[in-house]
Amino acid sequence: MSLADGHKSEVEVYTTSVVIRLEERVIRTQLIILPYAKGNRTLLGMDFLQKAGIVLNLKHRNWFFSDSPHRTYDFVKEAIIQEVQSRPNLEENTCLLRDDE
Repeated sequence: MSLADGHKSEVEVYTTSVVIRLEERVIRTQLIILPYAKGNRTLLGMDFLQKAGIVLNLKHRNWFFSDSPHRTYDFVKEAIIQEVQSRPNLEENTCLLRDDE
């Protein structure tokens, strides 16, 4: 794993595949879980944005799906977080993250 300060280390992580529903769309994505991290929120990165076809328009503080650029969605200040129950059958993997993650 590569941290923001450039420090790299090999750590044991868990992975799972989840379905994210966003504006009536369903996007299946892989999540990496750091078992030692406490109280962290999920961070979706560039790989998720690309897979979902999401385009950010920072100047206008909104976003849209690349196949529907005419329908924009404003950024929100507070996210609605829906808790999900964890499943005990998460696969355990030891892996190195890409340099850019």
